Amino acid sequence: MKIYVNGALSGSGGAPGAGPLASSIPVSIGAGEGGITPTYDMYFDGSIDEVAIYNTQLSDAQVLAHYCAQFGSGVAPLIGAEPAGPIINWVGWPIAFQTTVAGSCTLTYQWFHNNVALSDGATIT
Repeated sequence: MKIYVNGALSGSGGAPGAGPLASSIPVSIGAGEGGITPTYDMYFDGSIDEVAIYNTQLSDAQVLAHYCAQFGSGVAPLIGAEPAGPIINWVGWPIAFQTTVAGSCTLTYQWFHNNVALSDGATIT
């Protein structure tokens, strides 16, 4: 069994020895039974979107294609969270920026400083 998050393999493990077992209990995503009763009273606190379960194994490329299909082709990147600058100026110290971006696969990033493209390991003076 494999688990993918945003089209990328996140974890894997062996399937049950006898394979998936037939059961009268419905599949639950985002909830579980908290006690001995069959009541689903434990809920995931977050967002779950675009869940897919297949009856056959998909290749990594097929999973990525499924993930990328949500945006179509040629969609410009959508910036969900702009990278924020440092609060304190620590001259000479490394700094990291994070952002959230979505769009057509596969996205690439290029950081700029004063309209000059930065390369990995760049030093800004």
